[in-house]
Amino acid sequence: HFTDLIECMEASVPILEHSPSAVELIGHMIIDNCKVNAGYRHLLNYFIGEPRELLLVEFYGDSPREVQSKLEALKADMEHRRLGYATMISNDPQEQRRWYALREAGLGLAMALKGDAKPLPYVEDTAVSPEQLPEYVRRFEEIVARHDTESAYYGHASTGCLHIRPVVNMKQHEGVEKMASIAEEISDLVLEFGGSLTGEHGDGIVRGVFTEKMFGSDIYQAFKELKSAFDPDSIMNPGKIIETPGIRENLRIGPDYKTFEVPTYLDFSEDGGFSAHVEMCNSQGACRKLDGGMCPSFMVTRDEEHSTRARATMLRMIVSGALPAEELTGDRLYQTMDLCVECKACKAECPSNVDMAKLKSEVLSKYYEKHGLPLRARLFGNISKLSRIGQSVAPLTNLLGRFYLVKLFTEKTLGISRKRPLPQFATRKFSSWFKSQKKNSLNTHRGDIVYFNDTFTEYMHPEVGRAAIRILSSLGYNVIIEAQKECCGRPLISKGQLSKAKEWAKVNVESLLPYAERGTLIVGTEPSCLLTLKEEYPELLRSPESRSVASQALMLDELIMQIAEQEPDLINETLDFSRDQSIQVHGHCHQKAVIGTDSTLGALSLAGYKPELIDSACCGMAGTFGFEKEHYETSKAMGDLKLFPAIEAPDKSEWPIAISGISCRQQIGHFTSKTPKHWAEYIADSLKIIDP
Repeated sequence: HFTDLIECMEASVPILEHSPSAVELIGHMIIDNCKVNAGYRHLLNYFIGEPRELLLVEFYGDSPREVQSKLEALKADMEHRRLGYATMISNDPQEQRRWYALREAGLGLAMALKGDAKPLPYVEDTAVSPEQLPEYVRRFEEIVARHDTESAYYGHASTGCLHIRPVVNMKQHEGVEKMASIAEEISDLVLEFGGSLTGEHGDGIVRGVFTEKMFGSDIYQAFKELKSAFDPDSIMNPGKIIETPGIRENLRIGPDYKTFEVPTYLDFSEDGGFSAHVEMCNSQGACRKLDGGMCPSFMVTRDEEHSTRARATMLRMIVSGALPAEELTGDRLYQTMDLCVECKACKAECPSNVDMAKLKSEVLSKYYEKHGLPLRARLFGNISKLSRIGQSVAPLTNLLGRFYLVKLFTEKTLGISRKRPLPQFATRKFSSWFKSQKKNSLNTHRGDIVYFNDTFTEYMHPEVGRAAIRILSSLGYNVIIEAQKECCGRPLISKGQLSKAKEWAKVNVESLLPYAERGTLIVGTEPSCLLTLKEEYPELLRSPESRSVASQALMLDELIMQIAEQEPDLINETLDFSRDQSIQVHGHCHQKAVIGTDSTLGALSLAGYKPELIDSACCGMAGTFGFEKEHYETSKAMGDLKLFPAIEAPDKSEWPIAISGISCRQQIGHFTSKTPKHWAEYIADSLKIIDP
């Protein structure tokens, strides 16, 4: 751990005396951007203090004892030389993976710099002899400082090959000139140090400009003659390595690069607008992975078109004029967006924070405004009103929903897959049950709290609401349910009906604002609904009132963990932690992306369970996605990747499974032998007070 770049480089030299297998640098720009990245900031929890630079030093050996000895020797040496303010050592593979996760995300985190000025790779592959790194980096920094900018650093200190990316704005003429000037001076510096401009990645166009300078005229002429001998007509990849265009030419983004701004319902101002947010994608391809949550459509199809990168690339081509502006509402972009399930995993796991769910909502909104809103999308967006009708005649709707002819009819007319079980409605609404309950006047020392009664709790699974009320009452709250509100609007947002979602958001904010202004918490149990208050309402309304409501909104498990930290005795008095039962947990996509699942796991642990989080991406249901005929098989394939096998594992056959979202409940219940329950129901089962 270092507070200074030059000291960090000075430390790399004696480190090499210990014969490490790797020494990797993580620079301050990566660390700073990590601090403000919701999906990655937790990685900094595994380091000590506030490092400005980090070196990851790796050893191998024939035995754990040998490796441990090398680690301890290095730590003692650094402390003796007083290099760095802290040294951590580890033989734990899991801890090592956490450290390396920051290094692996380095490029994306560096490129997450807001605005048009970016750390770009025009001198990023230089290499000098490792013992020269301290002086070389000091001189490099002087050049960059003279040009009034800074650099992103990462790379391989053990070999003297650092990826240094000075920040420039290539959309401005002065930025292009700054880039050319820095490149020229750095090429002179590398030559002076006897190094290479192409330590790892090759010459190509960018560094081919300096081929003659680096190799000399004689060797350069030999290169030309060799090229001519094998390619006399210069048809095989011309203009690379030799006779390349000037460094100011052939720019992907230059002063002539222009984008048009797209009017939006959601707020993109933090990134500089819709187009600027699209440009946050640097085509690194972190979305083309098969673990974590991003990107479930790519995991299933293994097709580039169904990656976050491809969707962002097509959008960038449209807003920059490479494709006609009309393509923003065209069928081809609509098709490219089609398999995006709006899980928000990219928002958390893309190092550059590309939020494709947000972008897709805007794209759908523009598409439907031009082509008209399909009946199915209209119905799904208004699921709260449909559910109200369905629940009011629940025995009949539940019966009809099981008939094959009814399913066939809905498939033919609405495109709802006949293979998918239709939702079953509760015979009694949650709000009706709540009104019939006696007020708890004996134990309300914590005051009022608002329970955000979502559509699915109200009409389909009132048992979740009953569990939540029992928990909140046991914790000493007087629970309020605000009746004068609309659906949260999440289904509307997912279906691109942003204008109507904005109207509903305004109604709900006006309803909840008096509570928020009094400091009353607003608690929910359905992640997609409650988190819409926190995430989308401030972006739709852009008002202090919406931000006030958002600041008071939290999930029930978050509340439990807050109380556990503040009043552990109260939790001990409320929950029976002697259950000692193993349980599987599947986290909701929006929950994992926005707040994480630690609170759910922690709350279950307090209630005596031994929770195990299933390592999987989206379950595949994704709201209404899994109901749609054309998506049914893709929906199933998403769950088949990891989730369903984990649930059906022979050693977990007796384990119950806890979920937090309605979609997860429907998908797991349909495709596995388990009947999932909301985690709040399990915690309610552990309450010491049966009827608070």
